[in-house]
Amino acid sequence: MKSTALICYENDEVIYAAHHHAALLIDLVKIKNINSHKLLSGTGLFYQDIVSGNKLITGQQYLRLIQNAQNLYKTNDLSFRWGHTLWPGHYDCFSQLLGNCQNLQQTLQVMSKYRLQLSPLITPIITQDSRYCYIQWRDAIGLGEQKKFVIESWMTGFSALCRFRSQQKLPWHFGFSHAQPKYQEQYQVNLGEQVYFDLGIDVMAIDKAYLHQNWQYETSTAYNIALRQCQQVSTHTVSFIEQVFDYILTYIRQSLTLEDVASHFQMSSATFKRKLKKHNSRFQQLQDQARLSTALYLYQCNGFNNTQVANYLNFNDMPNYRRAFKRWSGRTPNNLKQDLLNVSSV
Repeated sequence: MKSTALICYENDEVIYAAHHHAALLIDLVKIKNINSHKLLSGTGLFYQDIVSGNKLITGQQYLRLIQNAQNLYKTNDLSFRWGHTLWPGHYDCFSQLLGNCQNLQQTLQVMSKYRLQLSPLITPIITQDSRYCYIQWRDAIGLGEQKKFVIESWMTGFSALCRFRSQQKLPWHFGFSHAQPKYQEQYQVNLGEQVYFDLGIDVMAIDKAYLHQNWQYETSTAYNIALRQCQQVSTHTVSFIEQVFDYILTYIRQSLTLEDVASHFQMSSATFKRKLKKHNSRFQQLQDQARLSTALYLYQCNGFNNTQVANYLNFNDMPNYRRAFKRWSGRTPNNLKQDLLNVSSV
Protein backbone atom coordinates (compact mmCIF):
# COMPACT_ATOMS: atom_id res chain seq x y z
CA MET A 1 0.00 0.00 0.00
CA LYS A 2 1.56 3.21 -1.16
CA SER A 3 1.98 5.87 1.51
CA THR A 4 0.76 9.39 0.98
CA ALA A 5 0.92 12.78 2.63
CA LEU A 6 -2.22 13.84 4.41
CA ILE A 7 -4.07 16.44 2.30
CA CYS A 8 -7.29 17.32 4.06
CA TYR A 9 -8.76 19.67 6.63
CA GLU A 10 -9.07 19.12 10.37
CA ASN A 11 -11.64 20.32 12.88
CA ASP A 12 -9.42 23.13 14.20
CA GLU A 13 -9.11 24.84 10.80
CA VAL A 14 -11.18 27.92 9.95
CA ILE A 15 -13.21 26.57 7.06
CA TYR A 16 -16.96 26.84 7.85
CA ALA A 17 -19.02 29.94 7.08
CA ALA A 18 -20.48 31.19 10.36
CA HIS A 19 -23.26 33.04 8.53
CA HIS A 20 -24.69 29.89 6.95
CA HIS A 21 -25.99 26.87 8.91
CA ALA A 22 -24.62 28.15 12.21
CA ALA A 23 -26.43 31.48 11.88
CA LEU A 24 -29.73 29.66 11.37
CA LEU A 25 -29.20 27.78 14.63
CA ILE A 26 -28.38 31.02 16.45
CA ASP A 27 -31.60 32.64 15.21
CA LEU A 28 -33.69 29.72 16.43
CA VAL A 29 -32.22 29.95 19.91
CA LYS A 30 -32.57 33.74 19.99
CA ILE A 31 -36.32 33.36 19.48
CA LYS A 32 -36.45 32.26 23.12
CA ASN A 33 -34.80 35.52 24.18
CA ILE A 34 -31.58 33.75 25.10
CA ASN A 35 -28.63 36.10 25.38
CA SER A 36 -26.24 35.77 22.45
CA HIS A 37 -23.24 36.05 24.79
CA LYS A 38 -24.39 32.90 26.61
CA LEU A 39 -25.00 31.13 23.33
CA LEU A 40 -21.51 31.95 22.06
CA SER A 41 -19.77 31.31 25.38
CA GLY A 42 -16.56 29.33 24.91
CA THR A 43 -16.66 29.56 21.11
CA GLY A 44 -14.28 32.51 20.84
CA LEU A 45 -16.95 34.29 18.77
CA PHE A 46 -19.02 37.43 19.18
CA TYR A 47 -22.44 37.99 17.66
CA GLN A 48 -21.01 40.75 15.46
CA ASP A 49 -18.63 38.15 13.97
CA ILE A 50 -21.64 36.18 12.75
CA VAL A 51 -23.58 39.10 11.28
CA SER A 52 -20.50 40.44 9.48
CA GLY A 53 -21.20 37.84 6.80
CA ASN A 54 -17.59 36.84 6.24
CA LYS A 55 -16.48 35.06 9.42
CA LEU A 56 -15.11 31.53 9.09
CA ILE A 57 -15.09 29.19 12.08
CA THR A 58 -13.57 25.84 12.99
CA GLY A 59 -15.35 22.56 13.51
CA GLN A 60 -14.53 22.79 17.22
CA GLN A 61 -16.23 26.18 17.46
CA TYR A 62 -19.21 24.77 15.57
CA LEU A 63 -19.58 21.87 17.99
CA ARG A 64 -19.34 24.17 21.02
CA LEU A 65 -22.09 26.34 19.53
CA ILE A 66 -24.33 23.28 19.07
CA GLN A 67 -23.63 22.14 22.61
CA ASN A 68 -24.49 25.58 24.00
CA ALA A 69 -27.67 25.72 21.92
CA GLN A 70 -28.82 22.35 23.25
CA ASN A 71 -28.10 23.32 26.84
CA LEU A 72 -29.84 26.69 26.61
CA TYR A 73 -32.85 25.74 24.47
CA LYS A 74 -33.84 22.94 26.85
CA THR A 75 -36.48 21.29 24.64
CA ASN A 76 -36.11 18.28 22.38
CA ASP A 77 -37.41 19.84 19.17
CA LEU A 78 -34.49 22.18 18.40
CA SER A 79 -32.68 19.75 16.10
CA PHE A 80 -35.83 19.22 14.03
CA ARG A 81 -36.57 22.95 13.87
CA TRP A 82 -33.01 23.60 12.72
CA GLY A 83 -33.35 20.88 10.11
CA HIS A 84 -36.37 22.54 8.52
CA THR A 85 -34.32 25.72 7.94
CA LEU A 86 -31.16 24.15 6.48
CA TRP A 87 -31.89 23.87 2.74
CA PRO A 88 -31.98 25.41 0.20
CA GLY A 89 -30.69 28.00 2.68
CA HIS A 90 -28.91 31.27 1.87
CA TYR A 91 -25.50 29.97 0.81
CA ASP A 92 -24.87 32.06 -2.29
CA CYS A 93 -24.63 30.15 -5.58
CA PHE A 94 -24.70 26.79 -3.77
CA SER A 95 -28.24 27.41 -2.52
CA GLN A 96 -29.24 28.65 -5.97
CA LEU A 97 -27.93 25.42 -7.44
CA LEU A 98 -29.67 23.24 -4.85
CA GLY A 99 -32.93 25.16 -5.15
CA ASN A 100 -33.04 24.68 -8.92
CA CYS A 101 -32.33 20.95 -9.13
CA GLN A 102 -34.74 19.21 -11.49
CA ASN A 103 -35.17 15.96 -9.56
CA LEU A 104 -33.97 13.91 -6.60
CA GLN A 105 -31.04 12.38 -8.50
CA GLN A 106 -29.68 15.82 -9.33
CA THR A 107 -30.22 17.00 -5.75
CA LEU A 108 -28.20 14.09 -4.38
CA GLN A 109 -25.37 14.80 -6.81
CA VAL A 110 -25.24 18.47 -5.77
CA MET A 111 -25.35 17.65 -2.05
CA SER A 112 -22.50 15.18 -2.45
CA LYS A 113 -20.27 17.25 -4.72
CA TYR A 114 -20.61 20.48 -2.73
CA ARG A 115 -20.86 18.91 0.71
CA LEU A 116 -18.37 21.28 2.34
CA GLN A 117 -20.74 24.18 1.66
CA LEU A 118 -24.11 22.39 1.83
CA SER A 119 -23.46 19.58 4.31
CA PRO A 120 -20.45 20.68 6.37
CA LEU A 121 -20.86 18.37 9.37
CA ILE A 122 -21.89 15.02 7.91
CA THR A 123 -21.24 13.54 4.48
CA PRO A 124 -23.98 11.99 2.31
CA ILE A 125 -22.85 8.63 0.90
CA ILE A 126 -25.14 7.55 -1.95
CA THR A 127 -25.59 3.87 -2.89
CA GLN A 128 -28.17 1.92 -4.85
CA ASP A 129 -29.26 -1.66 -5.27
CA SER A 130 -31.63 -3.08 -7.86
CA ARG A 131 -34.64 -1.26 -6.38
CA TYR A 132 -33.67 1.27 -3.71
CA CYS A 133 -31.52 4.36 -3.28
CA TYR A 134 -29.80 4.86 0.09
CA ILE A 135 -28.26 7.93 1.68
CA GLN A 136 -25.91 7.05 4.49
CA TRP A 137 -25.04 10.11 6.58
CA ARG A 138 -21.46 9.77 7.81
CA ASP A 139 -19.75 11.90 10.46
CA ALA A 140 -17.28 14.25 8.74
CA ILE A 141 -15.57 16.06 11.62
CA GLY A 142 -15.87 13.96 14.78
CA LEU A 143 -19.21 15.09 16.15
CA GLY A 144 -18.90 13.24 19.44
CA GLU A 145 -21.86 13.88 21.76
CA GLN A 146 -23.47 16.20 19.22
CA LYS A 147 -23.84 13.48 16.58
CA LYS A 148 -27.46 12.51 17.37
CA PHE A 149 -28.55 16.16 17.31
CA VAL A 150 -26.90 16.77 13.93
CA ILE A 151 -28.21 13.53 12.41
CA GLU A 152 -31.77 14.44 13.49
CA SER A 153 -31.35 17.87 11.88
CA TRP A 154 -29.86 16.61 8.62
CA MET A 155 -32.44 13.89 7.98
CA THR A 156 -35.28 16.27 8.83
CA GLY A 157 -33.75 18.93 6.60
CA PHE A 158 -33.20 16.74 3.57
CA SER A 159 -36.68 15.21 3.67
CA ALA A 160 -38.13 18.73 4.07
CA LEU A 161 -36.11 19.96 1.07
CA CYS A 162 -37.41 17.07 -1.05
CA ARG A 163 -40.98 17.80 0.01
CA PHE A 164 -40.60 21.50 -0.81
CA ARG A 165 -39.05 20.93 -4.23
CA SER A 166 -41.24 18.01 -5.32
CA GLN A 167 -44.48 19.40 -3.84
CA GLN A 168 -45.22 16.00 -2.34
CA LYS A 169 -44.22 14.01 0.73
CA LEU A 170 -41.77 11.42 -0.58
CA PRO A 171 -41.97 7.96 1.04
CA TRP A 172 -38.62 8.02 2.82
CA HIS A 173 -37.74 5.41 5.43
CA PHE A 174 -35.31 6.50 8.14
CA GLY A 175 -32.81 4.37 10.03
CA PHE A 176 -30.79 5.75 12.97
CA SER A 177 -27.69 4.38 14.64
CA HIS A 178 -28.73 5.58 18.08
CA ALA A 179 -31.26 4.00 20.40
CA GLN A 180 -34.89 5.07 20.40
CA PRO A 181 -35.13 8.33 22.37
CA LYS A 182 -37.86 9.23 24.86
CA TYR A 183 -39.14 11.96 22.53
CA GLN A 184 -40.06 9.64 19.66
CA GLU A 185 -43.12 11.79 18.93
CA GLN A 186 -40.79 14.41 17.42
CA TYR A 187 -39.63 11.83 14.87
CA GLN A 188 -43.22 10.97 14.00
CA VAL A 189 -44.24 14.62 13.61
CA ASN A 190 -41.21 15.59 11.52
CA LEU A 191 -40.35 12.37 9.67
CA GLY A 192 -43.43 10.15 9.78
CA GLU A 193 -44.04 6.62 10.96
CA GLN A 194 -41.29 4.78 9.05
CA VAL A 195 -38.49 5.36 11.55
CA TYR A 196 -36.15 2.70 12.94
CA PHE A 197 -33.48 2.85 15.63
CA ASP A 198 -30.39 0.94 16.75
CA LEU A 199 -29.31 0.16 13.18
CA GLY A 200 -25.64 0.96 13.62
CA ILE A 201 -25.75 3.39 10.67
CA ASP A 202 -27.74 6.53 9.84
CA VAL A 203 -29.53 6.00 6.56
CA MET A 204 -32.48 7.15 4.46
CA ALA A 205 -34.01 4.85 1.84
CA ILE A 206 -36.39 5.44 -1.06
CA ASP A 207 -37.55 3.58 -4.14
CA LYS A 208 -35.38 4.45 -7.16
CA ALA A 209 -38.53 5.27 -9.13
CA TYR A 210 -38.52 8.66 -7.40
CA LEU A 211 -35.00 9.59 -8.48
CA HIS A 212 -35.90 10.96 -11.91
CA GLN A 213 -39.39 12.34 -11.36
CA ASN A 214 -39.40 15.97 -12.51
CA TRP A 215 -39.84 18.59 -9.78
CA GLN A 216 -42.07 21.64 -10.22
CA TYR A 217 -41.37 23.87 -13.18
CA GLU A 218 -38.45 24.08 -15.62
CA THR A 219 -35.41 25.77 -14.02
CA SER A 220 -32.57 24.40 -16.15
CA THR A 221 -31.25 27.85 -17.09
CA ALA A 222 -31.01 28.99 -13.47
CA TYR A 223 -29.48 25.62 -12.56
CA ASN A 224 -26.77 25.85 -15.24
CA ILE A 225 -25.87 29.42 -14.27
CA ALA A 226 -25.55 28.45 -10.60
CA LEU A 227 -23.55 25.35 -11.52
CA ARG A 228 -21.03 27.41 -13.43
CA GLN A 229 -20.69 29.80 -10.49
CA CYS A 230 -20.20 26.96 -8.03
CA GLN A 231 -17.53 25.38 -10.20
CA GLN A 232 -15.60 28.64 -10.21
CA VAL A 233 -15.51 29.11 -6.42
CA SER A 234 -15.64 25.60 -4.98
CA THR A 235 -12.67 23.65 -3.65
CA HIS A 236 -13.04 19.89 -3.48
CA THR A 237 -11.50 18.60 -0.30
CA VAL A 238 -12.26 16.09 2.44
CA SER A 239 -11.94 16.07 6.20
CA PHE A 240 -9.33 14.16 8.18
CA ILE A 241 -11.93 11.72 9.50
CA GLU A 242 -13.35 11.13 6.02
CA GLN A 243 -9.94 10.36 4.57
CA VAL A 244 -8.99 7.95 7.35
CA PHE A 245 -12.36 6.20 7.19
CA ASP A 246 -12.22 5.86 3.41
CA TYR A 247 -8.72 4.39 3.59
CA ILE A 248 -9.82 1.81 6.17
CA LEU A 249 -12.87 1.03 4.05
CA THR A 250 -10.76 0.56 0.91
CA TYR A 251 -8.62 -2.08 2.65
CA ILE A 252 -11.39 -3.51 4.83
CA ARG A 253 -10.50 -7.10 3.85
CA GLN A 254 -7.00 -6.68 5.22
CA SER A 255 -6.10 -6.68 8.90
CA LEU A 256 -4.96 -3.08 9.08
CA THR A 257 -3.39 -1.96 12.33
CA LEU A 258 -3.21 1.55 13.72
CA GLU A 259 0.48 1.55 12.81
CA ASP A 260 -0.34 0.63 9.20
CA VAL A 261 -2.76 3.52 8.80
CA ALA A 262 -0.50 6.00 10.59
CA SER A 263 2.36 5.02 8.29
CA HIS A 264 0.19 5.47 5.21
CA PHE A 265 -0.49 9.05 6.26
CA GLN A 266 3.17 9.56 7.14
CA MET A 267 2.60 9.99 10.87
CA SER A 268 3.92 8.35 13.96
CA SER A 269 1.42 6.21 15.86
CA ALA A 270 1.41 8.74 18.72
CA THR A 271 0.65 11.66 16.38
CA PHE A 272 -2.08 9.68 14.64
CA LYS A 273 -3.71 8.81 17.98
CA ARG A 274 -3.64 12.46 19.04
CA LYS A 275 -5.30 13.56 15.81
CA LEU A 276 -8.01 10.94 16.20
CA LYS A 277 -8.63 12.03 19.78
CA LYS A 278 -8.88 15.66 18.66
CA HIS A 279 -11.65 14.51 16.31
CA ASN A 280 -13.53 12.62 19.06
CA SER A 281 -12.55 9.31 17.46
CA ARG A 282 -10.47 6.19 18.05
CA PHE A 283 -8.91 3.85 15.50
CA GLN A 284 -10.86 0.81 16.73
CA GLN A 285 -14.08 2.80 16.57
CA LEU A 286 -13.50 3.81 12.93
CA GLN A 287 -12.46 0.30 11.97
CA ASP A 288 -15.57 -1.18 13.60
CA GLN A 289 -17.79 1.38 11.83
CA ALA A 290 -16.16 0.54 8.49
CA ARG A 291 -16.67 -3.19 9.01
CA LEU A 292 -20.28 -2.71 10.05
CA SER A 293 -20.95 -0.41 7.09
CA THR A 294 -19.44 -3.00 4.74
CA ALA A 295 -21.43 -5.84 6.26
CA LEU A 296 -24.72 -3.97 6.01
CA TYR A 297 -23.98 -2.99 2.41
CA LEU A 298 -23.27 -6.62 1.51
CA TYR A 299 -26.48 -7.76 3.20
CA GLN A 300 -28.68 -5.07 1.67
CA CYS A 301 -27.22 -4.42 -1.78
CA ASN A 302 -25.52 -7.73 -2.64
CA GLY A 303 -27.89 -10.10 -0.88
CA PHE A 304 -25.10 -11.87 1.02
CA ASN A 305 -25.88 -14.26 3.86
CA ASN A 306 -23.99 -14.40 7.16
CA THR A 307 -21.45 -16.91 5.92
CA GLN A 308 -20.65 -14.90 2.81
CA VAL A 309 -20.20 -11.67 4.78
CA ALA A 310 -18.01 -13.43 7.35
CA ASN A 311 -15.85 -14.86 4.57
CA TYR A 312 -15.62 -11.50 2.82
CA LEU A 313 -14.37 -9.87 6.02
CA ASN A 314 -11.94 -12.78 6.60
CA PHE A 315 -13.45 -14.25 9.75
CA ASN A 316 -12.40 -17.84 10.33
CA ASP A 317 -15.65 -19.02 11.86
CA MET A 318 -19.20 -17.82 12.46
CA PRO A 319 -18.98 -17.52 16.29
CA ASN A 320 -16.11 -15.04 15.92
CA TYR A 321 -18.03 -13.08 13.30
CA ARG A 322 -21.19 -12.94 15.43
CA ARG A 323 -19.22 -11.75 18.46
CA ALA A 324 -17.50 -9.08 16.39
CA PHE A 325 -20.78 -7.96 14.83
CA LYS A 326 -22.33 -7.68 18.30
CA ARG A 327 -19.38 -5.48 19.33
CA TRP A 328 -19.78 -3.25 16.27
CA SER A 329 -23.52 -2.73 16.53
CA GLY A 330 -24.78 -4.07 19.84
CA ARG A 331 -27.05 -6.39 17.83
CA THR A 332 -26.87 -9.87 16.31
CA PRO A 333 -26.55 -10.07 12.49
CA ASN A 334 -29.98 -11.64 11.97
CA ASN A 335 -31.71 -9.19 14.30
CA LEU A 336 -30.18 -6.15 12.64
CA LYS A 337 -30.73 -7.52 9.12
CA GLN A 338 -34.46 -7.75 9.76
CA ASP A 339 -34.67 -4.10 10.79
CA LEU A 340 -32.58 -3.16 7.77
CA LEU A 341 -35.10 -4.93 5.55
CA ASN A 342 -37.86 -2.88 7.16
CA VAL A 343 -36.02 0.34 6.28
CA SER A 344 -35.88 -0.56 2.59
CA SER A 345 -39.46 -1.83 2.37
CA VAL A 346 -40.67 1.46 0.89
